[in-house]
Amino acid sequence: PRDRSAWARAVKAPSRGIGGASLAEFFNYCDAVTEMYLETTTASGSGAMDDLPSPMDVLLSLAAPPNDNAIGTLLPPREIMSTRSLNRFVPFAASLNSLMKKAEVQGVPDFLLSLIEDLGLKGHFDAISKTRDEYEDRLGNVMELVRAAERYKDDGPCITSGPSSDENE
Repeated sequence: PRDRSAWARAVKAPSRGIGGASLAEFFNYCDAVTEMYLETTTASGSGAMDDLPSPMDVLLSLAAPPNDNAIGTLLPPREIMSTRSLNRFVPFAASLNSLMKKAEVQGVPDFLLSLIEDLGLKGHFDAISKTRDEYEDRLGNVMELVRAAERYKDDGPCITSGPSSDENE
């Protein structure tokens, strides 16, 4: 997502200890990465605005292996972000990288269950709900989504690397 306020809300819930200062540092890093990409692509005459890394690309790069991290190689995050901020963002990025790998092998219903578990959504619902009934309603809504996703369980993994066979026919 390129809408920063929506992106910030998504990052902050459930709470990960990422506050305004860490978000500001992260967005400063995103801006510096974008500027670096623009300079690089303008100088080489290649690339387009669509090739610019999104905040999600930048976030995922924080936990990427050093040899597989073009963004971190181009501009190391420690040049812009504090250790405290990185200590908040890196585990979250690692969790999202893990979820991306699961999405490549799991069908929709299983992936939704992984998402609920890995992101700690039950604990989040418990923390934000004022009553037990409210918690149960929130969790019930999510589980209803999982049940509705059952119809897609035979469609293969959530994320595929190429077009599906249906698109080729």
